[in-house]
Amino acid sequence: LEGQPPAVPEIAVRVYDDAGTGRAQDDVFKEQLSDSGFKTLAAQAEPAPEQLQGIGTVILYNRGYEDHARVLAGYVPGVDVQPAKPGQLPEDTMVGVVVDETYKYQDPEQTKESVVEVDCPYG
Repeated sequence: LEGQPPAVPEIAVRVYDDAGTGRAQDDVFKEQLSDSGFKTLAAQAEPAPEQLQGIGTVILYNRGYEDHARVLAGYVPGVDVQPAKPGQLPEDTMVGVVVDETYKYQDPEQTKESVVEVDCPYG
């Protein structure tokens, strides 16, 4: 249908972890994307390659996939959506999510931010 947003199972996503905290793996990859039916292009969050390090938490999309990124943004609230610069995402990737240490999980079902207690063995 013309003008209809793409369906979740049609959207292929890569999740990149630029935090090293496991948040990309636990919150974004599993709870927000895999469990919602997105097609993930790797079995888990991938370490952020050099060209994605330090850009913050962001949803990037390759040319032609802006609508896909906007649908994805509904499942990862509070994250900016930007076009990918050349070389930032592999060509086979529609949309990528980069998660850094500033990311705070927000439940897509609620508009208010969830407070998540993390057991940290280091203090």
